[in-house]
Amino acid sequence: MYYWTCANLLPENREYLKSLPEEADVAVEDLRIRILHGDFDEGEESSSSPGYPGNRFRSLARKSIYQAYILGHTHIPFHTIIKGVHFINPGSVGRPFDGDPRSSFAVLTVSSGNITVEHFRIPYSVEEVITGLRENGLPDRYAEMYRTGRKLH
Repeated sequence: MYYWTCANLLPENREYLKSLPEEADVAVEDLRIRILHGDFDEGEESSSSPGYPGNRFRSLARKSIYQAYILGHTHIPFHTIIKGVHFINPGSVGRPFDGDPRSSFAVLTVSSGNITVEHFRIPYSVEEVITGLRENGLPDRYAEMYRTGRKLH
């Protein structure tokens, strides 16, 4: 699927994607938010996983200049607060890997210095996606991934 995507991206879309930063810092009402795709450190278990070691989150929270981290990578939604620091993974709009095939996203709200996070699940036409995969010659095993909301192994 990744090779197909790379081969079929328009050059301008490829350039746009390459231009995006890997990480970003955002300030909202004097709160600092760090946005990154996944791991904090190379070689560690994915920091964007709900099973990520709590002691690592505690260590990050203790020395953090941020009030929230928005992470991705695992496509598994979660939100936890450790030592006042929010760790959030919104999940995935098109390929969640937590066993629920519906789109997953989160809304982070900052109001009067407080952070709230709401996760949402929205159904979409998985069968239309599967039809598109087949029409483009992608292997049938991807159909199971989309239907079950589980990562391929």
